Amino acid sequence: MLADRDQRYRMRLNNWVQTYPLHVRPMLQWDSSEALHDSSGNTYFVICVYISDHLYGLGQHHSKRRAREIAAREAIHCLAREGYSVA
Repeated sequence: MLADRDQRYRMRLNNWVQTYPLHVRPMLQWDSSEALHDSSGNTYFVICVYISDHLYGLGQHHSKRRAREIAAREAIHCLAREGYSVA
C-alpha cells in the first residue's frame, strides 16, 4: 500500500514534467540523505524534490519510502498552489 502511494506521487511528478517540450522541460531532481540519527539515536531520512533548482518538496521520516512520498506530495501541492495541474 505504502509503495503504491509512493510510486503514484512520483509518477504524477514525472508525468507532469514529461508534458513539457524537451527544450523547456523543467528539471526534476531528487536529493536524499544517507541515514541520519537524532540525539536519541533514532534513524531518519530526508528527501528533497527540486524542480529547476527550486525546492518544492521536503520529506523527513524514519522510512526512506515514506520520506519520498511526503516530499513528492508536498511538491505536488506546492505546484498546485502556483497554478499548475499535476494530474
